[in-house]
Parts: sequence; C-alpha cells; structure tokens
Amino acid sequence: MCIRDRPNPSWSFNNFADRLGFLCLGTVISGDNLPTDKVSLDEYDVQPSVYENEPFDFYFLFTNNAANDINSIDCEVTVGTAPAETVHMDLDQPLGYSKSAVATLSDLTCSTPDVNRVPVTVTITKVNGNPNKDANKTIAGAIQVLPTGKGYQRNVVIEEFTGTWCGFCPQGIVTMEALREKYTDGSVIPVAVHYNDPMAVDSYFPITQAYSNGNFPSAVINRSTMAYIYPTDDCVNDIELFKTYPAPAKVTATAMFNEKKNGVIFNTKAAFSYDNDKASEDYILAFAVTEDNVGPYEQNSNYPGTSLPGWGDKPAKVETIYNDVARQINSARGLLGTIPESVVAGQEYEYTYELKFTADSKIEHWINLNAIVYLLNRKTGIVENAC
Repeated sequence: MCIRDRPNPSWSFNNFADRLGFLCLGTVISGDNLPTDKVSLDEYDVQPSVYENEPFDFYFLFTNNAANDINSIDCEVTVGTAPAETVHMDLDQPLGYSKSAVATLSDLTCSTPDVNRVPVTVTITKVNGNPNKDANKTIAGAIQVLPTGKGYQRNVVIEEFTGTWCGFCPQGIVTMEALREKYTDGSVIPVAVHYNDPMAVDSYFPITQAYSNGNFPSAVINRSTMAYIYPTDDCVNDIELFKTYPAPAKVTATAMFNEKKNGVIFNTKAAFSYDNDKASEDYILAFAVTEDNVGPYEQNSNYPGTSLPGWGDKPAKVETIYNDVARQINSARGLLGTIPESVVAGQEYEYTYELKFTADSKIEHWINLNAIVYLLNRKTGIVENAC
C-alpha cells in the first residue's frame, strides 16, 4: 500500500498486467473534518554573537501538521525589548502534510548591547492567511549582542568524534590533517576525541555523549555547530564563518611541564568586552592536553579503491599514526573559580592551574603534547574562545 500526503497531481495508471501478471489498485482516503492550517515550530539556529545594530539571520524549522498544503506563513518576530514585527513568507513550493522546511528571517538587529543573551521570539501566526491552529507555534532563541567594536577574535575548537573501529572515520582523519596544515596560527584548534578504542579516555566521554549523537565520524565547532567533517570545502567554510562572529571574551596562556613532568602548569589571562558583575556565573575555564604522533594503531577503512586522498590505495585495515588525540581534560564543564566574580571591560585577569596527568590519560610521549585552554559559557555550554 502507498499512502500519499496530497491528492494533486492526479494519479494516472498504466496497464502492466500483461508484463507483470497482476493488477495494481489505488485508493484515495478523504474526510470531511480533517485538520487544516496547523504548523509547528520545531527548531532554530542563530549565530552566537553579533555587534549592536549589526544584521543577523535567524533560521527556523517548521512542519505542516494539517491535511491542506501550505503556501504561505506569517510570522511575528520580537528581538529583545523591541516592538514585534510581522513578516509574510510565500513558500517556493507547496508544503504537504508532515513535511518540514527551513525558513530564514534576515536582517534582524538589536540596538541595545546586553551582558546576557538577547531573546529572539518567533511565532507563526497565520497559515495561508488563516490563524495557525497548532499549539506549538512559538519558538524562542537568543543571541549575545556586544558593544560595537568591543568583541575579540574568535578562535575555533573543532572536536572530532572518531574510532579505530569506524570504517568511515578515515574521512575525518583526512579532514583534520588538512585543518592542521591550513591553520598553523592557533586560530583553529583540532581535538580528535576517540571512542571505544585504545585511545579513548574517560574525561572526554561526556563530550562525546553530549555532541556526537552517536555518529562517527562527526565534529562540533565550539560546541555550538555540527561540522561537515569530510574532505571538502564545507568544513573550512563552516570554520571561516564561525571565526567572523565576534567573541565576548578572549583567553591567552603559556604552558609548561611541572618539575616531575607528570602535569602541565597553565598561566592564563582572560579579558572581556564589557563590565560584568556576575562574570563567574557566565564564564569558566577548562584545561586539556592532546597528543601528536600516537600509535601506530590499526584503523578500519571502507575506502580501498576509492579517491579518498591517502586511503584509496590502502587495504581495509591500515596501521596509522594519529594526531591531536584528546588525552585529558580537567572537566568538560570547566573549573569553578577560574573567572573572577566581577570583571571590567578590557582588563586582563590571571589564573594559574596545574593539570596533573592521570593513568586514564594514556599519554605515550609527553614531548608530543599540546596544551589547550577553553573559555566556556556556563549558561549555553558554547566555547566562547580558546587558545
């Protein structure tokens, strides 16, 4: 049986009985009281920060939950405390029952900087010019609005989720190696988070659990946006776009081994784009190490005979050396007390932390370690900056 979500265009039948030996029948089920004009708002996406009066886009996913096609929607949009605005959208093509689409609200602005994130509320008020009857017709997001010119350059942490058992993960390996070669200035920080293989560590497991969605390979940019972790321009484009968003704060650091070489001492400096008397409630630091030249370990590969660079001429199991392997993080959510309770815009605040290596870190050669500082937003979980 085939169930169609709309009656148009009309079905037509061709007689194949003489070839296939059976007759195909079709049935149309109709009703007098089917729901009409019901559209739900399901998800949204918006960049993490913007300058005051600078336009930004708000994307939302909506679904038709009624029997009739959707041809247009009307939205009521509110940014911060500004008056609500109504936006009419004509769809490029009719949207049938249970189908979803993404719409973009462009050139939204906020004229008032806010220490916290400015709310953005969208309600689909009308469907095809009629009142929207769906109960889930409103969605609320938020964006951080910074004083003009007071933001900082945003560095990008890309955490890749991978494993030696994963036959598709060589695509992620190729992508991460390309990022290492392209970005040598520290503006992009690659972290290969292994799962269920000899390089997996417990301290990074909460990050895998929170962001991988069970997909390998996959990757997340600054714990905000999932990245297309394949050897194309898409991943670089995602990163370059994220780097254009101003950061509300920055962190710099020096790192050295302790005397016993069983830990790393971080000396950090953090600065913020605005005065904040509740900074410790909004921000926190986390400390991590990754290791290069790890292995070799046997990597499964689904790419023998393909065009994947460096893998097409290799067998299904390949002895591989790994870089940027996540070895230890003090806490996925950061360390309390690393940011002062109150901060003044532009002033640097110092903090020193010693990360002692644990047995679980599985470090092979301490001279191959990279030290990373995350500056996290405690309310959203986003990596606001890093070094």
